[in-house]
Amino acid sequence: MTHQTTATAVGNNSSVLQVRNLAIDVVARRVLSDASFTVAAGDKVGLVGRNGAGKTSLLKVLAGEDDPAAGLVLRRGTLGYVPQNPRPRAEATQTALSHILSGRGLDRAAARLTELHGL
Repeated sequence: MTHQTTATAVGNNSSVLQVRNLAIDVVARRVLSDASFTVAAGDKVGLVGRNGAGKTSLLKVLAGEDDPAAGLVLRRGTLGYVPQNPRPRAEATQTALSHILSGRGLDRAAARLTELHGL
C-alpha cells in the first residue's frame, strides 16, 4: 500500500489538490479504483453518485481522515471537511459552530467567550 498526504502540492502550477491513482476500499469492497484528477485554485467541483458509491469515503480520504488503499493525495494549503450527520447520537452535545471551530483550533477560545457572555 502506497499513500501520501502532504501540505504542499507538487509542481509550480495553480493546483490546490492533486490525486493520482487513488484506490479506496470500504469493508473489503473497492469503491474507487485508479482515480486521478487535479483541482485548481478557484475551481468549483461537484460530486454526484448513488448511495454507497463512495462519495463520503473519497471526501474523508481527501481531508486526511481516512487512508486510501493505494494512490497519492497532494494538497496545497488547508482542506476543510464538515461531515453530514443527519441523525446525531443522543450523547452528541457538540454544536455545529463548536465542530467547525475545533477544526481550526478555536474551540477553547469559543468556550471561553461563551462562558464570559453567559451563552
